[in-house]
Amino acid sequence: MYQQDENKALVRGYFEAIEAGDAACIEVFLAPDYIEHAPPHPGLPSGIEGALVGYQRSLDTGEIVEQVMRARHRSRLGPDEHPNVVFMGMGEPFANYDNMWAAIERLHDDAGISARNFTVSTVGIIPGIRRIARERLPVNLAVSLHAANDQLRNSLVPINRRYPIADLVDACRDYFAIKGRRVSFEGALIDGVNDRSQYQAELAALARNVRAHLNTLPPHPHRRAASRGRAMPRVHGVRAHPTRA
Repeated sequence: MYQQDENKALVRGYFEAIEAGDAACIEVFLAPDYIEHAPPHPGLPSGIEGALVGYQRSLDTGEIVEQVMRARHRSRLGPDEHPNVVFMGMGEPFANYDNMWAAIERLHDDAGISARNFTVSTVGIIPGIRRIARERLPVNLAVSLHAANDQLRNSLVPINRRYPIADLVDACRDYFAIKGRRVSFEGALIDGVNDRSQYQAELAALARNVRAHLNTLPPHPHRRAASRGRAMPRVHGVRAHPTRA
């Protein structure tokens, strides 16, 4: 299973399941480069690839902190090193905002993890972006964009009908202006859907306009998925030449 860090390097890792007190399954992604994907909601594991289906409930603050600390204990980190913690996965982090942010503050204040080691990945919930911009810690923000025009993104990310790209971009610009942290745009390349040269050129142009990072990667494999991700060699081609993909 591949994931991508903020420096655009693909890393290989694995999912580890943690059982909550009510038997809900929480899955954390671990990688040797110290990436921890901490979902704010538990889900049902589906298959060996670790894909998640089904929504159960929101995690409380203690459960979020616990999964990060367990993952940190199992990592290769030294006693004075800190993990990169990415809030994403099953569910939308801003849908569990209060518990997520309380966990970030606890991990920062009590466990000593730097604010720059946290990334919150959102599907593009503008009120959440504007709220987190007012918080005291300058965490990283990632947006699952996947397309740079509303027509295509409406089909890929239905919440775009409520929060269209122009408004989302304004919120991202404001976040950068307030926090001084460049936003990352994520693009999961789906074969034959959003991997055409036209769409990748649009993504690249939008990222340059907002001074955002652009990370492209294949979506997680899933046996129930109707579409498939772009093969890794072709993903590398998009990164190298986004206008010629």
